[in-house]
Amino acid sequence: MLVGTDGSLIADAAVRWAATEAGRRVAPTAEAAGPGPTVETSLAVGAANTRLVAATQEAQLLVVGNRGLGGFGSLLLGSVSSSVVTHAACPTVVVRGETQSQGPVVVGVDEVGASRPAIEAAFAAAQRVGVGVLAVHAYRSPGPLAIREEMASDVMTGEVSVARENYPEEQVRTHLARRSPVHELVEASQGAQVVVTGASGSGGFASHGIGSTSVTVIRHAHCPVLVQR
Repeated sequence: MLVGTDGSLIADAAVRWAATEAGRRVAPTAEAAGPGPTVETSLAVGAANTRLVAATQEAQLLVVGNRGLGGFGSLLLGSVSSSVVTHAACPTVVVRGETQSQGPVVVGVDEVGASRPAIEAAFAAAQRVGVGVLAVHAYRSPGPLAIREEMASDVMTGEVSVARENYPEEQVRTHLARRSPVHELVEASQGAQVVVTGASGSGGFASHGIGSTSVTVIRHAHCPVLVQR
């Protein structure tokens, strides 16, 4: 696990979040508790975003704060965080908002197959923390309302059932809404452990490295956001 810090308060929160998450991954259950994760430090000279992105080639997870010392209070996402979350080679967590919640892990469900890595990551995260999953699917496709609702329900059921095969005991709630996915995910992020999104999705462009929905959720969420690759 890789965490970037510049000594700012927001970066300190990212370090604490990463340490907690690393501990969960080393000892996922109380019975398995033992020595904590090993910590190594490295002082990097040069452009922070370039160094962090290069290091993600060998990392399982990158954790950064949403802004650092070079940010302005009016910015919702700092330039370094924006760059690394766009170009990282591994899943990335942007730490922001409430980090001590007891709420669920929220995951955005997109088109068939597109969000499965994010859903799998959400189930795994929920199992490590010991909370449930809230799966959110927002739809605004054309056609009669009844048909759209049926299609949305089928997408949700199908995508969640795939993850349930690997996590049969995980508690899952589902939420369907006829609004934008950004609105629904940001609203659901209040009180959540983390929001999990895919690197690209509806409205996203693969060549840009990350979908527009994920970018906007990162900027406005009330809790940490995991962008799963």
